[in-house]
Amino acid sequence: MAQKIVLVIGSIWGRLTVLEQAEPLTYRRGGTFGATYEKHRAVCRCECGTQLIVRVDMLRSGHTRSCGCLIGESARARFTTHGQRNTPEWHIWNHAKQRCVNPRDKNYAEYGERGITMCERWLHSPGNFFEDMGPRPTPQHTLERRNNRLGYSPENCEWATRSTQTRNRRVTNMLTYNGKTLPLVEWADRLGMSRETLYSRVRRYGWSTEDALSIPPIPSPRRTQRR
Repeated sequence: MAQKIVLVIGSIWGRLTVLEQAEPLTYRRGGTFGATYEKHRAVCRCECGTQLIVRVDMLRSGHTRSCGCLIGESARARFTTHGQRNTPEWHIWNHAKQRCVNPRDKNYAEYGERGITMCERWLHSPGNFFEDMGPRPTPQHTLERRNNRLGYSPENCEWATRSTQTRNRRVTNMLTYNGKTLPLVEWADRLGMSRETLYSRVRRYGWSTEDALSIPPIPSPRRTQRR
């Protein structure tokens, strides 16, 4: 029996053009002994050149209009219109900018005051930021600078999970003293100093590396009493 024609070859649905019919998918109602029914499918080509198989009902309902490329373009359009402030990417861009340029921001001391800047291409254009970075892959991804000594720019930024950021921070917390470069945690262990104390001296209070490593910590009164 000839296969039933369910879509006209060459018909256009959104960005998809029907090339030929594909084998239908067979479903069964009500478990093993239930009646079966079919979902017709078609081989389509997207305007971007991608070829894919789509269920016919998804085409007719308008649920599927492209291979997926339309989703990214729609997100980019939303980001560059008045609704952009509702996107997670806009908030991430704005928070990074404020850390760099706004002295009233709670994190300014650790960013703008230390010379961390945002490149001109991004500074006044969240649209450029979105064009370069794209949508974040998952809600768990945040904006990460590959080199913590440099600012926010396409060359130095990527979307990363918090676990990746933590690992990168361990790598970049390097201190050089007397011609020797070691991780901050290793310096603390060698000097018999708590890692929290050394980190606070260098990162929070801005001590020079020499002072942070050479000045002995003040003994805790509680520890002294116990001895």
